[in-house]
Parts: sequence; C-alpha cells; structure tokens
Amino acid sequence: MFLIKILDCYTKVKVYNIKNDNYKLLFIVHL
Repeated sequence: MFLIKILDCYTKVKVYNIKNDNYKLLFIVHL
C-alpha cells in the first residue's frame, strides 16, 4: 500500500515538475 502511494505521488510529481519545480521540492520534503 505504501509503495503504491509513493508511486502515485511520484507520477504526479513527474507531471507537475514540468509546470512547477517547487512541487518537486515539496514532494522531497514530504518524504
């Protein structure tokens, strides 16, 4: 379950990374 959640978040990061680099930083801090 946890891995799936991380994978889902990682996919969202890849999508938003193109539009907003800050989102990627937030994701890293979240982990």
